[in-house]
Amino acid sequence: MDDKWVWKLHSSHNYMVKSAYNYLTAIGVVPNEVYNHLLWLKAVPLKVTIFVLRLFLNRLVVNDNLCRRRVLDVSQISCSAVCGGLEDRDHLFFMCDFYGRLWLLKSGWLGISTVLHGNILAHSTHFGGLGSYSKNSPTTFNIISILVLFIIWKDCNKRIFPQ
Repeated sequence: MDDKWVWKLHSSHNYMVKSAYNYLTAIGVVPNEVYNHLLWLKAVPLKVTIFVLRLFLNRLVVNDNLCRRRVLDVSQISCSAVCGGLEDRDHLFFMCDFYGRLWLLKSGWLGISTVLHGNILAHSTHFGGLGSYSKNSPTTFNIISILVLFIIWKDCNKRIFPQ
């Protein structure tokens, strides 16, 4: 007998996106509605979408996660941008003296005067609600936010692993 693929999450044994989504929702893998608006944007490449998902699930390889997994010692979790702070997800992307300025520049460039948040969930909720100028403004604001997050991540890695 020949081998064949069988999708066990649907009675037809054929793959269906809805059955995969229902399964992931049931086990809690699909992200909370708070940041769901940042995922699955067609204009964002898949590797960047996966980065955003890992960011919200706190699965990025930042120093505090490495310390928690006992890869680094507590004395080695200072910020990669050498700002003097302890590197965790929220510090690196929002509170760091070096990278945090990018959000001020972004807001100024977009012509928005706003309060900046120090954690990813509050930040995404806040910026996801901005942009009521036109129908496509919220999507554009989200893509720009994702771009800033990814630029910070790429620059941080370039500092750690110079070529």
